[in-house]
Amino acid sequence: RPARGRVSSASSGSSEKLLAARAAARLRPGFAERTLAAAREVAPTLLSQVVLSAATAAACALVAFGINVHLNNVEAERNLADWQAVAAQVDQISELP
Repeated sequence: RPARGRVSSASSGSSEKLLAARAAARLRPGFAERTLAAAREVAPTLLSQVVLSAATAAACALVAFGINVHLNNVEAERNLADWQAVAAQVDQISELP
């Protein structure tokens, strides 16, 4: 059974094609050209494009790291609460005659 949120390898190719087709249908014609033109206005030289790309990658990495830290903290808090409940139950059982 595939992990939750993942598609099995047999159907992943067709799912990816379907997802790409749906995404493409939502974009207006000329989207890529307009995006590249706007990026070239912001960063007209190759060096400025590399710097902009590096800054974008760094920002994405920081966001991903922040989300990861947050999700790990939420999971750790949930696990701690579960273990505290188990410990309380063990305490109750140990007090039985």
